[in-house]
Amino acid sequence: MISRSRSVTYFATASGLGLTVLAVGSMLLTGCGQSSEAKQSASASTDSDQEFQTSQNSVKQTSSGESGEKKDSKTLLAQWANGDYSVPQGNVDATTLLAFIKKLDSQKLKGTTPQEQTEDYKAQLAAQLQAANKILASNPSEEHHQQAVDAKTRALVVSVQISQASPEVAQGLRNFTAELKKSSIPAFVEAGTEALQWLENYERVAGIVSAARNIFEGTPGAEAKFKAELDRFATTSGMSLQSISTLMEIAQPLEFAGKYGMAKYLFMSMAKALPGDLNEEQVTAVKELAGRATRRLSLVGQKVNFEAVNLDGSPVKLSDYKGKVVLVDFWATWCGPCMQEMPNIRAAYAKYKDRGFEVLGYSMDQDRAAVEATIERADMNWTIMLPENPAERGMENNPYAEKFGLDGIPFVFLVDRSGRVVSMHCRGPRLKEELAKLFDKRKSDSGTSGGGS
Repeated sequence: MISRSRSVTYFATASGLGLTVLAVGSMLLTGCGQSSEAKQSASASTDSDQEFQTSQNSVKQTSSGESGEKKDSKTLLAQWANGDYSVPQGNVDATTLLAFIKKLDSQKLKGTTPQEQTEDYKAQLAAQLQAANKILASNPSEEHHQQAVDAKTRALVVSVQISQASPEVAQGLRNFTAELKKSSIPAFVEAGTEALQWLENYERVAGIVSAARNIFEGTPGAEAKFKAELDRFATTSGMSLQSISTLMEIAQPLEFAGKYGMAKYLFMSMAKALPGDLNEEQVTAVKELAGRATRRLSLVGQKVNFEAVNLDGSPVKLSDYKGKVVLVDFWATWCGPCMQEMPNIRAAYAKYKDRGFEVLGYSMDQDRAAVEATIERADMNWTIMLPENPAERGMENNPYAEKFGLDGIPFVFLVDRSGRVVSMHCRGPRLKEELAKLFDKRKSDSGTSGGGS
């Protein structure tokens, strides 16, 4: 998605170590239970796993009084490992081990389901930790020492996220940060301080992350738990750049999965949360972001209207299309994802236009000539609108971007025959599914009705 406002990306870039890529965050939310049995391998030695070994006693103290058997951290790491990612053995140099870590970092996750990919990611992280520890134990050069510390910190941070802040893994990161803060090298002290701060901030929202995951898994009571965790965060924790970034990573998968109520509650909680570590400017940005999201997430179920102008100068009113199903598409010629979706929209329009389906494309471009050329080239044979007033063109000053709470494009919503918004973000296969509900089900219902007295 192409962002409309700098505030959308502000928290995604300002939180430093705390941000994982959205694809990983989405994966962790939408399929990711812990595996009861992970592959084990002879190469999954934990001899070099210093940060996990040294945390064992404190972990036992933390978990004392809890019912059930608690796995120690050495066992946890061994369970994550598998034979697909054996760390180079023998007298290998740091360059070889760093190349191994880099290769794993860039490798596509294996598996066809989110859970399979999560298990594969765990195995990669276990191997990266072992390789980093092997470098650190080898009296490396200053450059290799720094790279190994970076790799180990990154792997531990992601491990905390993927384990839902498991006490064992969190303690492993906490112990490693303590080692770094004792270093005589200022950069390591700074890295340890930053990582510890990240951990403390992440633990503020760990309950929210866990509850969100349960929503995707269909766990009974998950939505009530999610709201309770958000209430706790808003009234007791206070915000930080990292916590806001993490909440945004949760919000987008919820919204795109059609869980609008939960996403809206999350943004409302952000808006009323205690300032915490944020300054006045940052608090204002949060409230603006939450306000736009709340307007956007309130669209579904509501009757909406807008008036615009077709490229030929004729007026266009959404209310004039009552009785038809309408896809409203905010797009631009310079938006790659927008243009990639056009063949899908074109196919849907061809299939359903004779049954009462219309597409209203609202261009967010500045250049009328570019819009006209693209329409012809992409065979966009539906209604295309562009503000007559050049001052209202583009993303920043467009009145409907503000009204509907757009944070980026492409943004589409589907309106039923009564004029109510029934779905947002219906692109790709989801557009076909939503249209089938509105057209094919109606056809089936009409074909089976009126058969008896």
